[in-house]
Amino acid sequence: MSCRTVGLAYSITKDGYVGFQLRQSTCVKCSFWNECVGTTTPSGRKISVSPYYDYIRERREKQKSEAFRKEMSVRAQIEGTISEGTRFHGLRHARYPVSSAIRCNSI
Repeated sequence: MSCRTVGLAYSITKDGYVGFQLRQSTCVKCSFWNECVGTTTPSGRKISVSPYYDYIRERREKQKSEAFRKEMSVRAQIEGTISEGTRFHGLRHARYPVSSAIRCNSI
C-alpha cells in the first residue's frame, strides 16, 4: 500500500509492526536529508513502529512522575541486596536442608 501524494509506502507485518518508507525522490527534496537519511543511504527513509508503541509512550510518561520514582527507589534498594547475595554469597544455590523440607511437608 502507498500514498502517492507524499510518496509514503507502508506495510503491516504478521507481528503487528507497521513499516513506513519514504521514496528517495521525496527525501532528496527535504532540507533535512543529511540529518535524517544520510548521504550513504541509497533509498529513502524507513521507519518501523511497534504494535506496543502506545503502551511504551504511556510508560515513559509515567516514569517522569514522582510516584514512579518513589516506587522504583524501593526496588533499587532491594535489587542491590539480592544482586550482592547472588554474586558473592551463593544465594542462587541456597536450598533448604532436606530434613526441614520433610518436617514442613509433614506439618
